[in-house]
Amino acid sequence: MLTFSLKFDLIDEVMKERMNIYYRPAKHNGVKNHENYMHTYCIELDESFENRSNGEKFAGIGGKCVETGEYKRFRMDRLAGMYPVSLSDYNKI
Repeated sequence: MLTFSLKFDLIDEVMKERMNIYYRPAKHNGVKNHENYMHTYCIELDESFENRSNGEKFAGIGGKCVETGEYKRFRMDRLAGMYPVSLSDYNKI
């Protein structure tokens, strides 16, 4: 039997948009990315962010990493690609 909280959890899970992010970070795991390597993340998108220090109204996007559960932010100028996770991939995560 579905309770209200179970229904909410199910709706919340379905509505979260998961994206595969291809990103060239300045630092990866605390180490400077000297070779400019690209890294891939599977993210549940949350919201965009701005950079107030230089006046950028839209600097990038943020969300929870599906693999680690950590919140991550991605600057748009370092984003190489962003593609939706297909429904068939949801079961693999």
